Amino acid sequence: MIKNIKMIGDMVAIEVPQETKEVPEVDPYGKVIPDKFKTEYIIPTTGYIVHLGDALHNSELKFMEGSKVLLPSGNMFALPDPQVVDGTVTEKKGKSYIMTHYKNIIVVYS
Repeated sequence: MIKNIKMIGDMVAIEVPQETKEVPEVDPYGKVIPDKFKTEYIIPTTGYIVHLGDALHNSELKFMEGSKVLLPSGNMFALPDPQVVDGTVTEKKGKSYIMTHYKNIIVVYS
């Protein structure tokens, strides 16, 4: 559940993990530079339901808050972290969320 936010209607909020990995840095010729690394972000394919719209709380969905789902390939919108919006944390330390209509969720992992 995301605090300080209310989803309207049939919308669902999904937390998207921000995973990174350290990879060796290479020069313009493709040669690995010893002892130099850079951080790369891994493109996520899954996320976790963290908030349901008010119209979905009494429905018979196949998922609930905490369910791991495949991220939709379209029809999703960035949802700013409420803590970033109110200035509690910086954007770099905030979490990543998207929102989508519940019908755009087509796979739920058990």
